Amino acid sequence: MAHHLGSFSGMIIMSCFADIFGRKLMICLANTFLFGANITQPWAHNFFLITFLRYLNGLSGTVAYVSGFILVTEMVQPSKRMTVGFSVSMTYMVGEYILDLIAYFARDWHELILYTSAPIGINLLSWFFIPESPRWLIVKKKFSKAVDMLNKMADVNGAKVQFDINSIACCIEERHQISFLKSIKSVITSKQMFIRTLILSFNWFAVTLMYYGISMNVGKLGGDVYVNIAISTSVGMLGEIIALLASYKIGRKRLCISYMIIGGIGCLLTILPSLYGQKCK
Repeated sequence: MAHHLGSFSGMIIMSCFADIFGRKLMICLANTFLFGANITQPWAHNFFLITFLRYLNGLSGTVAYVSGFILVTEMVQPSKRMTVGFSVSMTYMVGEYILDLIAYFARDWHELILYTSAPIGINLLSWFFIPESPRWLIVKKKFSKAVDMLNKMADVNGAKVQFDINSIACCIEERHQISFLKSIKSVITSKQMFIRTLILSFNWFAVTLMYYGISMNVGKLGGDVYVNIAISTSVGMLGEIIALLASYKIGRKRLCISYMIIGGIGCLLTILPSLYGQKCK
C-alpha cells in the first residue's frame, strides 16, 4: 500500500518538476533516493520506518522510470517513439526475470533487497553518461547546450547535418511555453481532452488493478512459485512483442480495445476452475 501510494506521489512530483529541472537531474536524484531507501530497509525494525522507506521506494522508482521513459522517447524522431517505448517496457520484464532468478538463490528477504539494490548503486554513475533531453534544453532556451547535443547525436549516427543556435532558436515561439498549471487547465476546460483523459485514466486503473492483482497472487497458484513467476513474466514479454508488431498494423486504439477485451475475458474465465475444478477430481 505504501509503495503504490509513493508511486502515485511520484507521478505528481515527476509531472511538476521534470519540466522545471530537467529529465537528467530527476533521474539521478530519484536513483539516489531509491538506492538509499532500498539499502536501508534490511536494518529497519520499526513499522513506521519500513512504511516510509516503502513509500520512498515507490516514489523514487516511479520518478526514475517515467523520467527515463520520457528522456529516451524525446531523443528519437516521432516515427520511432513507439518502438523505443515498447523497448523500455520490455526491460521491465527483463528485470522481473533477473529478480526471479536472484530470489531463487537468495531466499532471505534481507539478502534479496541488498542484491537487487546493487544495480541501482551502479546506476548512480549515470549522471556522467546520460545526456539531457535536447527538447527540454530547447524549450528552456539553452540553445548552446542543445546545439552541442544535437551535433554530437548527428555525428554518432553518421548524419551529415550541422545545427546552429539560429536554426534552433527560430523554431521556438513564445506561445509554446506552457506552464504546468496552464496545461492542467487546458485539459479541464477542453471537453474533448477532459473526456479522453477520463477514459485513459480509467483504462490505466483497470489495467493496473488486473496486472497487480494477478502478479501478487501468483504465489497462490499450484506448483513452484518461481516457475509461476517466470511463466507470468514470459506471457507479459510475449504480450509486449505482439503489441509492438500489431501497433503498426492496426493502430493503438484498436490494439488497446482488443487487449482489454481479451484480458477481461481471460479474467472472467478464471472463475471456471474455482467453480468446477474440485468436481473434476
